[in-house]
Amino acid sequence: MSTSDFAIQARVQRLLARHWIRTDCLEVGTTQGVVVLKGRLEYLLGGSLGAECVAEQASQALRAAIRRLPGVVDVAMQVREPQKTEPPCTGTAS
Repeated sequence: MSTSDFAIQARVQRLLARHWIRTDCLEVGTTQGVVVLKGRLEYLLGGSLGAECVAEQASQALRAAIRRLPGVVDVAMQVREPQKTEPPCTGTAS
């Protein structure tokens, strides 16, 4: 991973935090300016209050926000909404 990829990845992590996106079920990778998000995409709702699925419209807005970051060439999102029967995320995937 190049130095610019590390910088892009740090910017993406900050953007996710600013948008209250959970990162414990989401892997973020960057290679040659291409940002890849994999896993479950969920909003944080006030920390311990739970999580809400990110709607398709919000997902597209997030993709657009990441694309506007300096150095980003493309964004690949391989994310899914959490299922109601799925347990909450507890590990760190990013």
